[in-house]
Amino acid sequence: MSQLWEPDQYGSHCYIPLSELLEFYTCSSEKARLVDLQFNYGSEFVLYPGSAKWVLLVSHEYYGLLGGSSEFIATFKQVCQNLDQQVKDFLSNYKYMEADGISLTLDWLPGLLTYVYGQEIAEKLLKEAELI
Repeated sequence: MSQLWEPDQYGSHCYIPLSELLEFYTCSSEKARLVDLQFNYGSEFVLYPGSAKWVLLVSHEYYGLLGGSSEFIATFKQVCQNLDQQVKDFLSNYKYMEADGISLTLDWLPGLLTYVYGQEIAEKLLKEAELI
């Protein structure tokens, strides 16, 4: 796990076995609390294995991005069958977050949606969410 930035501009890194990730993330053990002192969850961080076959970016702007090999993504979609619905939920929730004063930077979003879904579906998703 690596924190991408923090107020003093130096990143923090630590190794967390995947089997212990939930315990660490929820700070439910003393070990997790000790490591947690180095991380600011209001920041952005990435989770990745040593094999570099996948990566999860968690943003301070209330979203995450998951990427990986086609085999990893196919397996992940079997486990997390509502992945496309999560994208739609994020897009529709954007208006509510904006109304609550949360300022999101989404300049990257149309290009990413086009890459993942293709131009036609990306435009449909953005129109349904009233983002274009």
